[in-house]
Amino acid sequence: MARIPNLTGSLVVAVKFTYRQIVLLVLLSLAFSLLSVLLVPAGAAVLALFETIRIVPEDHRSDLARLKTYLRSVRRNLVSGLSLSVLLVVPPIATLLYINLALAELSGYLFLAGLVCAYLSLVAFFLVFRVANVRSLEPEIGTNAAFRRAVDVSSAHPHFAVLHSCLIVAAATLTVVLPPFVFLLFPGFVAVLEIVMYEQAAETQESPIRQYLSTTP
Repeated sequence: MARIPNLTGSLVVAVKFTYRQIVLLVLLSLAFSLLSVLLVPAGAAVLALFETIRIVPEDHRSDLARLKTYLRSVRRNLVSGLSLSVLLVVPPIATLLYINLALAELSGYLFLAGLVCAYLSLVAFFLVFRVANVRSLEPEIGTNAAFRRAVDVSSAHPHFAVLHSCLIVAAATLTVVLPPFVFLLFPGFVAVLEIVMYEQAAETQESPIRQYLSTTP
């Protein structure tokens, strides 16, 4: 009998890990935000984010040493992350263009197109993080295979994928009330949440995050 994903349990685990590793996640989120401003390294920054978080249970070095590991991972993934960069960058830019044109020309059609692009931006963000997670879990597979795996796992529990996306949106709305959150913690927290929730959706082996929480006081 297929296991029903536990949304609440996954969220609790993600919050606990974030609390215990908040300094590291802040450093990684800041580095991710700065690199993503350059657009081209955005995909590599996502891939490196998952690679770095996944080795936390085995990596007993300082947070600054882990940050250096993250930056080395970004350089190593620059080429393989280009397709992810396109997915992360193009939909948000299209959203801004359509919304600005809609406001300038007072066009409902352009505004609707902007809303569609905003929705596609969320889908792309969700998919990119899931693909990066698959790559970090199974580094031997290529990007195309990781895309297929990400889509298969998401479609297996569509309601769970929708709820997962809603959690991402809820976390993103914190930037309205607390703008620094998007730079200080949002990327890192979403990556942690993805690792834990993918374990639930794909019925994979216990994630390193759960292992870490079960072996540390």
